[in-house]
Amino acid sequence: MFLLSAHKGSAAQTTMPDGMFKRGIARQIRHRSDTPAGRSDGGTERIRMEAMYALVRTGGKQYRVAKDDTILVERITADEGAEVILDDIVMLGDGDKVTIGTPRVEGAAVSATVVSQTRGPKIIIFRRKRRKNHRRTQGHRQDLTLLKINAIAEDGKALKPKAAPAKKAEAKKAEAKKAAPKAEAKAAPKKAAAKAEAKAAPKKAAAKKATAKKAAAKKAAKTS
Repeated sequence: MFLLSAHKGSAAQTTMPDGMFKRGIARQIRHRSDTPAGRSDGGTERIRMEAMYALVRTGGKQYRVAKDDTILVERITADEGAEVILDDIVMLGDGDKVTIGTPRVEGAAVSATVVSQTRGPKIIIFRRKRRKNHRRTQGHRQDLTLLKINAIAEDGKALKPKAAPAKKAEAKKAEAKKAAPKAEAKAAPKKAAAKAEAKAAPKKAAAKKATAKKAAAKKAAKTS
């Protein structure tokens, strides 16, 4: 409890009991010892905000990104492993310096690597018209691209996109080369059989003609 005492010729003064005063001092000392020197209670948030970040717009949506972040965005036509440059930057922050675009931050860009091409969860679209016996059910899965942020730069010319590694293309070519001899080996007996049939066809036709001539000669001999 606080006590107010008035003295003649002076303003009212506030006095505090000795026990309450000592407890308050002890609490202040404990608080100062718990807090690291040179940093206030909001130090962690201040340190986190000092990292460079950007507000990127892609696919009609805006994403707040920093280096090494991973984001899911609308489908971007690029191969897995390829590097893409996002130059539609709405806002750029670097510590206490914040640049707001009008409507874009000219020259700024963000480079990202395509981790994978995926699809979102399935949603069901159901349409109904009452008293018309009209029911329509449709499913949909949105095409998405998983990106990993590599760098953020105020000068986007310094960021150069890298092509996707040609591992998959090389693997496909190697598989095609391996499969070609097998296909040729399988087709070889068929080709040989076709050639043999083609060679045997004239002989069969000649034999048929010869038998036809013999039969005609026998009939002529009988009639005579």
